[in-house]
Amino acid sequence: MSHKQTSGCLPFFLAAIGYMIFSFFSRTSVGPVVWSVVALVVIPALAALSLQAGSPRYRQTTAFWAVLWAAVFYTGVNLIRLRVGIGSGELGGTLLASLLVCVVYGGIAGGVAALVVRLRAPKHRTGEKK
Repeated sequence: MSHKQTSGCLPFFLAAIGYMIFSFFSRTSVGPVVWSVVALVVIPALAALSLQAGSPRYRQTTAFWAVLWAAVFYTGVNLIRLRVGIGSGELGGTLLASLLVCVVYGGIAGGVAALVVRLRAPKHRTGEKK
């Protein structure tokens, strides 16, 4: 393999730090639109841009999984904080709904990261004469 493979640690930690800083702001203080754009587009895109080496497919996959897990942890922690804050006693339905929300938000953030890597990959032109 001609490209040096990089691990997903850097994009994961960049996304985790971004989410950690962002968790100090509430959704109501910044507004739902700004919150959504930062949480689901800006942080995943910045984490994805940290991947430089490797094939485009490898970078896409690495960015997807690294950002997905960071977003899942961020969403899970925020849902736990919210549940403790409102003092909800029921666990059954809340746990399943929380897991679903974590997976959906993580999937969206990971998909954005993979899309950023894909859009940043060099285009191969076919049919041109050299």
